[in-house]
Amino acid sequence: MGSILRRSISAKGLTSVVLLSQEFAHQGFSSQGNEWSAYMLFASNYVLNELAKKPLSVKVYPFAHMYCNNLSSEHQLLPVQIPDVDPGAIPKTATFSMSAGDFLQAYTEADQYDVIASAFFVDTARNIIAYIERMYDILKPGGHLINFGPLLYHFDDNLEVRASSHSNLFHVQTQSLYRLPPLS
Repeated sequence: MGSILRRSISAKGLTSVVLLSQEFAHQGFSSQGNEWSAYMLFASNYVLNELAKKPLSVKVYPFAHMYCNNLSSEHQLLPVQIPDVDPGAIPKTATFSMSAGDFLQAYTEADQYDVIASAFFVDTARNIIAYIERMYDILKPGGHLINFGPLLYHFDDNLEVRASSHSNLFHVQTQSLYRLPPLS
């Protein structure tokens, strides 16, 4: 695996920037996180830089507002301690960096990435087709797109995108995740 994966990008959110990008880097790969939200950038900076030498020093309660999928009410208040790994303990064979800015503006150079991994990202696009086309452009031939998260389409009331996207979305959904073909 290390011989094929040279560069990866993890897009949007604290989950992608800190967890996905860091996990790739900890496995010895070069990785870059991307985020545009100042709030997420502040939180990422805090976890990556301030907590780097203080493992398990902060308790968070990620399930406190979740009333479903709990076996008991006690499970809802279970804490998670972060960081569970040292963000600075990256192998010398890897690099880790962050890109602050809009995904469509930050990544324009074609055929640069072996992998794009995203968590809770694709459905945040104002124009999902533009995101998918950009991912296609920046992936190297034979590259992989890995996406985790719902497809809630936060901007579903955008009539321009909705009217033009349904046939294209069907086309994308039926294609292999290995380098998507151009959308026509």
